[in-house]
Amino acid sequence: GADLSGADLSGAYLSGADLRGADLSGAYLSGADLIGADLSGAYLSGAYLSGADLQGCILWSQNWEGAKFENARMEDIIGLDKASGLEKANFKGTIYEGKFSKKSKPKV
Repeated sequence: GADLSGADLSGAYLSGADLRGADLSGAYLSGADLIGADLSGAYLSGAYLSGADLQGCILWSQNWEGAKFENARMEDIIGLDKASGLEKANFKGTIYEGKFSKKSKPKV
């Protein structure tokens, strides 16, 4: 539940971190190692996760609107079916590029 909004955590080692309910809106997590981190209920609106390693994360979130995941590693993530705002996040260069739209539900 920490308030990390706008924090610069670029390149941080957060593998396995407990970030449940954290406010990460507008935070810079580019290139961060978040393998296996728990981001259940985290606010990711406007977060920069470009190039981050999110493998095996629990990533259901309150709001992904404006989140940037360009070139992030997103294999084996858990919880996209519970996330909101996916159609307004940027997944360019990820395994989820082009998979979310206002007309479709996530299929993970």
